[in-house]
Amino acid sequence: MDNGLKAPVIAGLGVGVAFLLTIFLFFQGSSPNRIISSIHGTTIYIPQGAAIEERNFEPRTPTVVIGLNNTVRWINQEEFAVELNIDGKCEPIREYDSMTIESSSLQVILVPDEPFACEFYTPGSYSIHTAPWPWLRGTITVMPAWVT
Repeated sequence: MDNGLKAPVIAGLGVGVAFLLTIFLFFQGSSPNRIISSIHGTTIYIPQGAAIEERNFEPRTPTVVIGLNNTVRWINQEEFAVELNIDGKCEPIREYDSMTIESSSLQVILVPDEPFACEFYTPGSYSIHTAPWPWLRGTITVMPAWVT
């Protein structure tokens, strides 16, 4: 290797190692699921068998942080369409093909295998439930970006 290139390469490697060490120290003690959810947001599943076996959301009570992972995505794995109700305000990520009704809460018809995603910008607890299955209930906790 040319002597003129050694110094920049060594400096670049040093910066890369420092970056990886910073990431490691930041997430030290965090579970792998927490790291992934902080990067990609949170996915809530309506599991297959929810209608017959009375199964609940998976996960049932997720926590998200504004500006870090405040995107929540729902995927309906059940064979039937379901009405998802979010008590509180979230902003849909994109136009949603199925029916969406907005008011102080959000109602979305989720057809099988069609995802729906929205972002939460206000801290608090948001109840989620479905119709026609009363056992599908949960809560999304939205935390501020910096808690002092």
